Amino acid sequence: MVKVIPFYYDDDDDLFANTYIVIDEDNKCVVIDPSKDYLGIINYLKKNKLSLQGILLTHGHFDHIRGVKILIDEFNVPCYIGFEETEFLTDPRLNCSLYMSEEYVLNITPKTFSDN
Repeated sequence: MVKVIPFYYDDDDDLFANTYIVIDEDNKCVVIDPSKDYLGIINYLKKNKLSLQGILLTHGHFDHIRGVKILIDEFNVPCYIGFEETEFLTDPRLNCSLYMSEEYVLNITPKTFSDN
């Protein structure tokens, strides 16, 4: 049986409400859209003895990708995103962080998938 855990932050900002952890019966998991760059997800994974297998991004807006680097640095896992969204990771205009207080650029080489 697979469990889907919505990950809530201590911040009431709706932009931080996009993260989910999907866990299988062997405690292997993926994080979907880590929307905040902080240690809470790492602490949750370690506390619950979860084995992170990768990061899945539904799309490349900044409020879905901010926590990617911290998870990759800690767990050395792959990150997956749709092929058409890869530019969003390095372009603040496309990922919409250009319009926020801090521009966000994610310098990683993601694994990609497409509809074909």
